[in-house]
Amino acid sequence: YGPHRIFYFYLNTGGEIARIEVPRWVAENRELLDFAHGAILKQGELTGGYPYVLTRAHELAVIKAQEKANLEAMIERALISRGILPRLSEKERWKRTV
Repeated sequence: YGPHRIFYFYLNTGGEIARIEVPRWVAENRELLDFAHGAILKQGELTGGYPYVLTRAHELAVIKAQEKANLEAMIERALISRGILPRLSEKERWKRTV
């Protein structure tokens, strides 16, 4: 992958922990990394939760509706079988109101 190899860090957005992925050329440049970190953090503050740019990235990611439904059903069954009641995350609630 060379300069496009993916690096990541976790960011506490206030309500959730977000995994932020950046290409190597950003990860190895402190100024760019600080800029990305600050911009994403500020967006989370402005939206009162999950950063808008990450929400948009997720909206644009391609996944078939049936695949998503199957995965969600499997996760719900696994949670329920362990006595955990599934609930929507702040991010998912935000996505459903847009």
